[in-house]
Amino acid sequence: MISLLKKAGSYIFGFGRYEPKDETAIDIDCIIANIETDESVGATSEITSLKTDGVNICQHCVGTITSLYTDYGIIDGTLYFDLRDAPAEMLREGHRVSYLAFRRKENEEWRVRKIFCIHDENWEKYYEDDDTVKVLEPQCKDVMKRNIVCQVIQREGREVILMPGNIRCSLDEVIAEFIPLEGDWVVIKADVEVNEDMCDSGGDVLDVEEISPLRSRILTGCITHWNQNGEGVIDHNVYFSQDSCEPGYVPHLGDNVEIKAIESEQGKHMWRALTTVPEFSHSTRTKADQGFHDSAQNYDKLEILLEEKKGIVVTKCLNFGVLNVGEERELTAEVTNNGIYSQFFVRGKFHSRHSESQFILHHPRDGESYEIYPGQTVNFHFGCKGRFIGNSSELFVFTFKGFKIGRNLQVDVRHPLHTSIAPSHYERRFNHYDAQQKAYQTKNTGMLISGVRPIKPPAFVPVRLGSFPIPDRLRQAVIGNCGQKRSTEDVKVAVENVVPCLISDLNVSNYTDRFHMLLYLEEIHAVLNMQNYDLERVCFRIAGPGGEFLALEVPGLAERRPSLLLGDRVIASSPVAQDNTDFQFEGFIHKVFSSEVWIKFSSIFHSSYNGSEYNVSFHFSRTPMRRCHAAVNMALTHLGPQMLFPTAVKVQPPQLHLEEESLTCTSGGHVSSEDMKHYATSNKCSPESSPSEGWKSTPRVPVVQRLFGKHSNNKDCQIHSCFSETSVKYNTSALHTNFKMSKKEQSRDLKQYVKYEETTKPQLLKTGIVKETKILNQQKKKVKWFNNQLNFYQKEAVCNILKGEARPLPYIIFGPPGTGKTITLVEAVLQILNLLPDSRLLVATPSNSSADLIAERLLDSGHLIPGDLVRLVGYHCIEEGKLPEKLVPYCTTGDIRSMGDDANKPVILGEPLKTSSNAQTLGRHRITVGTCIALGQLYKMGFTRGHFTHVFVDEAGQATEPEILVPLDFIHTSSGQVVLAGDPLQLGPVILSPLASSMGLAESFLSRLLQHFPYQRDAQGFPHNGGYNPRLITRLSLNYRSVPEILHLPNSLFYDSYLQPQVSQTTGPEADLLASLASKLPEQSKEDGGPPALVFHGIRGENYQEKESPSWYNPQEVVQAVSYLNMLYGAGLTPDDVGIITPYKKQVQKICALLKELQVPIPKIGSVEEFQGQERKVIIMSAVRSNPTLLTTDIHHSLGFVSSPKRLNVALTRARALLIILGNPHLLSQDPYWRSVLSYCIERGGYTGCDLPIDCSSITLDDSI
Repeated sequence: MISLLKKAGSYIFGFGRYEPKDETAIDIDCIIANIETDESVGATSEITSLKTDGVNICQHCVGTITSLYTDYGIIDGTLYFDLRDAPAEMLREGHRVSYLAFRRKENEEWRVRKIFCIHDENWEKYYEDDDTVKVLEPQCKDVMKRNIVCQVIQREGREVILMPGNIRCSLDEVIAEFIPLEGDWVVIKADVEVNEDMCDSGGDVLDVEEISPLRSRILTGCITHWNQNGEGVIDHNVYFSQDSCEPGYVPHLGDNVEIKAIESEQGKHMWRALTTVPEFSHSTRTKADQGFHDSAQNYDKLEILLEEKKGIVVTKCLNFGVLNVGEERELTAEVTNNGIYSQFFVRGKFHSRHSESQFILHHPRDGESYEIYPGQTVNFHFGCKGRFIGNSSELFVFTFKGFKIGRNLQVDVRHPLHTSIAPSHYERRFNHYDAQQKAYQTKNTGMLISGVRPIKPPAFVPVRLGSFPIPDRLRQAVIGNCGQKRSTEDVKVAVENVVPCLISDLNVSNYTDRFHMLLYLEEIHAVLNMQNYDLERVCFRIAGPGGEFLALEVPGLAERRPSLLLGDRVIASSPVAQDNTDFQFEGFIHKVFSSEVWIKFSSIFHSSYNGSEYNVSFHFSRTPMRRCHAAVNMALTHLGPQMLFPTAVKVQPPQLHLEEESLTCTSGGHVSSEDMKHYATSNKCSPESSPSEGWKSTPRVPVVQRLFGKHSNNKDCQIHSCFSETSVKYNTSALHTNFKMSKKEQSRDLKQYVKYEETTKPQLLKTGIVKETKILNQQKKKVKWFNNQLNFYQKEAVCNILKGEARPLPYIIFGPPGTGKTITLVEAVLQILNLLPDSRLLVATPSNSSADLIAERLLDSGHLIPGDLVRLVGYHCIEEGKLPEKLVPYCTTGDIRSMGDDANKPVILGEPLKTSSNAQTLGRHRITVGTCIALGQLYKMGFTRGHFTHVFVDEAGQATEPEILVPLDFIHTSSGQVVLAGDPLQLGPVILSPLASSMGLAESFLSRLLQHFPYQRDAQGFPHNGGYNPRLITRLSLNYRSVPEILHLPNSLFYDSYLQPQVSQTTGPEADLLASLASKLPEQSKEDGGPPALVFHGIRGENYQEKESPSWYNPQEVVQAVSYLNMLYGAGLTPDDVGIITPYKKQVQKICALLKELQVPIPKIGSVEEFQGQERKVIIMSAVRSNPTLLTTDIHHSLGFVSSPKRLNVALTRARALLIILGNPHLLSQDPYWRSVLSYCIERGGYTGCDLPIDCSSITLDDSI
């Protein structure tokens, strides 16, 4: 009776059942049909045959197990299930099971969430207690969404296991904002089966959509515990690890840090830090010092040591004064016994190694002891020979029987060249307030007479850029009222009041407004900056053929102060103040020279100019900013939230199924084919193996065979085998490299790909991709490498790009310095060009130099001919002749005036590129290369979204997000692919406005992606890929630039020791260079005794400014840098082999001036930004800063090396064979990043120069005391 009521209810609610005979018949028909079509047995599930009126996402069903593997199985040929979701009974192929199935949407694949039971041989029906037949048919279930509080109890790869409920979810399938670890308390948003028998109606968890921390907070604290295993505690309550620390930061006890923490049970600690960033403040110097080897205790010991004891009085001032290098001087110290008892002098000792000291004790000699009677005075004779430029102070310890007394010996060593630098103590500070007020007060109110532009603007353009004027309210907030002086914090508060979107974090809702406002802030600062170079009462000079130009001399133009380009505006006004009806004349720069510019005003001004004086102001072109604004406006529409704010990876079928060339094993260290054959065999199905051994069991005879005597082929096994073999081909080729690998590395890489296959196949089965194998086999493409010198990681990156399984999410080539990032990008471009004949590629970079480089590399490949590639440039590049000769035939600008009706309209065959080309000519090229901003021309010419199938951005970490949106907006996310190449740990975009920088404009799109899920590093989830998801990121790891000793420091600080040096320090040209300089470098303390490749030369110099310049210089470091340069030239190096990096322009000028005076060839000298992407055999770094009181300004304005880990990283990774650092160890040791550099040099015997801080010295106070 009950069964009849259930049947009636099911029928009424649309869940009708079929009669047993009908169900059997349908099942047999399906099987026969699948046999005929060469498909798996029972490939059509009973779920898919069931039809309902509503959205059906949860069902209890019955099916047949058709395949079993080590950890998973297949039901009815299509439905994946995890063996952990099965009952404890032993499953075999052919078993009929009841299971719970779920899908998120009606058109998505079903997923098995739970197997309830196994049925016996009479699976078609079973009997209830009253002997009535109960039919086993699908039953639809209701689903509800719930938030569930859970704790992570285990991580298995990318899988997270939660309690209560033993809930499992994959981080590849959920939305998350962090990487959960064991112990974390989280809230999951889940789909739950409705179970009315439960008090809260909650049944089995079907699907986890989102996982987030239960509680989080941002706080500052002090490190109270830290061990060598990379684990520590903050404020005795918050657990943190090295993985949570900002790259480059090595924690120390006592450091003040800012952290973002979540609730998590980590032993006795209830919080876990997600991010840990050091704080640097002079107000907390004591705490910071405590972090460096318990310095507080050392300073207490020093104070006690310097005290006089038991009546012994020692001369306090022991200063040798000023000495020239090589000059010697003596000094006498008196030791007097004013006590009533005799004291015994045992020995004297310097608190430094002999090789590091400039001082010597002449008398008493070492080993001599004295009894000093009451009232007696003993003279100690010290000598000093000037060796190290700058101030030095060394501790000498007088040891008496029962106590010790210390004294500091001081000297100031100078070089004769020091006087030629002529330091001035005059300190000039730029008054930005005056510049702001000036900008406010000189707002144009007179009549403006237009000038002549270098290019006449067209009357018609397909798409016009918006003007995007700076909002008055924002300009007013930055500039303030006339006569009002405000601090930077006041300006920030005023800006946030008028633009509230800048207060909250970046998100979808504020994305457009926020970036518009950040661009406006940058533009306001650029305008104010340009105002500093306004000229008063200057005259023009008639110049050019026929006198068509007026020339103006501009001081500082050679130093790019100001930086003027062709097309920039010039406003000339009368120096005599008149009413608002006074005329102002607009001119445009037509030519830029080293010291002057040629300008064209209106013909009226040219014809009437008589040599009179004018006030001149400069105004840069707003076109780049307007292109960025336009790109921001289109971003959400063209790219969508999933591209800009990815939260999960939806695996797509590969756009290319790769079949690489077979590579044979050689004795050079390549993975053998026998290993791969064994691997392939081990992954195939074996009918004889038992399930307990993890292999497929003998299948049960299917119904169709029993009824009709037909034999079916279980194609599922064949599909699986085919998939394994295809992957093996890919892996074999990927493991084969031209670089010789050790057996250990071979084994590691082989295991890596075996593990990758084991974790990938279940995922592909779950998402239904394996069903596409038969189709994909018909689309296999063979990869033939254009560059045979690519290493394993570079090939892996190219193959992952070609497959594009995470489209439309950007693929990232994470290229640390010297790893061949650009070479990899070039190979990927050529492969797509070759393997995808319908592709059209856009290659963008932030700068013209990097765009030229990648264009030259593409042409050097020898696989492109004219018509394949176009280098799109700005008009000023062609006019100023700044193009490489090789690229001239490929370069052009966009000619909007010649635009036709259709941007995709074919052009006449053979039409060549011109200096200015129309859209039809540009559009036919398969590869377009240009800077992000220059490519904005295409938008104005009418190129539409989807015109380019692939967008590559090289040096993506150096572009602002609005800047990178310019090329990205041309992609169509439904069919296109984006590849970003760069290093987020190197310098980011150059931002003028400190306010815009602090609010997010300085963070590149590349960097932002890598800091958020799913791009975040997950060491547990991807242990064999450096912690990165290979569908999203490949981190290149073979470094071809630096010797191991140089590479080791940035490698351990910034790259998790993942980089592998390929340059030898014992053989080769780098080793020969170091050997030739061995006598000039410090002696290393390491066992091999070779010369150090990394030298820290300590100089306690002084900082100076000159009148009319805000920049700083250090005379002592200038002289020492020139001294090292002469030494290098003497060893046979040329100016092209050496580079000098310094953060201040005035230091650059002083070094250049001294070299010119000495008639010494000048190498490249510049800032870190100028050296990014470059390398030299030898690099000399000059830190300049020696005054602690000036560090706060540097940190606030992001100047210098202090508190700038990215700038430090770039500087450390430019040298191939030798890196020499000039700096003040007493100052730099206060910085948490620099102290690691200093410690490394000291430990490896690479330090020389002035005395070290007590905490850093290789000899501790305990040794002296």
